[in-house]
Amino acid sequence: MKIFITLDYELYFGERTGGASDCLIEPTMEFIRLAEKHGVGLTFFVDTGYLLKLDEYAKNFPALQNDLFRVTNQLEEVRKAGHSVQLHIHPSWADCYYDGDRWIVDNSRFSLFDFPDDEISEIVTRNRERLASVVGDNVFAHRAGGWCLQPFDRLMEPLRNNGLWLDSSVYPGGLRHSKTHSYDFINAPDMKSHWKFGNDPLVEKNDGYFTEVPISSIPLSPFFYYRYALAQRFKKEEFSSFGKGTTTKHSRSDLLQKMFTFTRSVVSIDGYKASLLSKAFDRHIGFDNDPDDVNLVLIGHPKATTRYSLKKLEEFIEAKSKGNVFPSFDHFRG
Repeated sequence: MKIFITLDYELYFGERTGGASDCLIEPTMEFIRLAEKHGVGLTFFVDTGYLLKLDEYAKNFPALQNDLFRVTNQLEEVRKAGHSVQLHIHPSWADCYYDGDRWIVDNSRFSLFDFPDDEISEIVTRNRERLASVVGDNVFAHRAGGWCLQPFDRLMEPLRNNGLWLDSSVYPGGLRHSKTHSYDFINAPDMKSHWKFGNDPLVEKNDGYFTEVPISSIPLSPFFYYRYALAQRFKKEEFSSFGKGTTTKHSRSDLLQKMFTFTRSVVSIDGYKASLLSKAFDRHIGFDNDPDDVNLVLIGHPKATTRYSLKKLEEFIEAKSKGNVFPSFDHFRG
């Protein structure tokens, strides 16, 4: 099995964003140390809208100039170390600003599809070019901010025009409709590690331009969230995230669904969900026909990393290193 550790390199999008040090620099250093120790590859999906905002404000705020230097330097070092650096777009940065003390977040246009078509094209191009200016012309993969990938036919040409032929946004069974997030992956192929597609990432098309490498998913019972609440209460320090920000608000219906029904989750290395890595591995053994062609795509966020999740990830790597490989997404370039 090929096991991909993918990390969305971003700040928080709630009332408090956290900063470059706690959300990005410090936890990413922990991942780099772990990767070097065990010889595994990492893939970073970089929220490049943040870099563009740092460009805009750094000339007037020395603290942001320092953040820009440290973040770009870290990404350069990540790339030099052989890890993959790919594109992650949170377009709401277009409406955010820095007040001299903190970032003021405006999520009224959280998804790319909240923008007109000409702006979608311009946002994708500007973000891709900015990332390439840091890590070189190795950017070929995309992950949608908040998994908001639909309706894909509005995004298809901007991605294609920028040489972005691989997507990793879909997680089979995923479903959410809120003020900020909207996606429906219920009909995505559930036992496939990757597939070609054209104008719909949920429909296989053998001659399609795009390749979908889905984020692996797993069913969760309500009991998982009750166990998580207890663990967080009694082991607060172990479950405290590096990042000191707040998330976007969940609707009451989202919370009720998780507490009373089975839901589908990405296979995550964030927080308590890292306890499910081995269970997810066992579930994916049955995927596809060729065991060597099975992918387990893990997702994490440096900002949401905890001491517990780092420990569980290292235990998982040690347990599964024999007979499996841990490449970066550069593997797909052949």
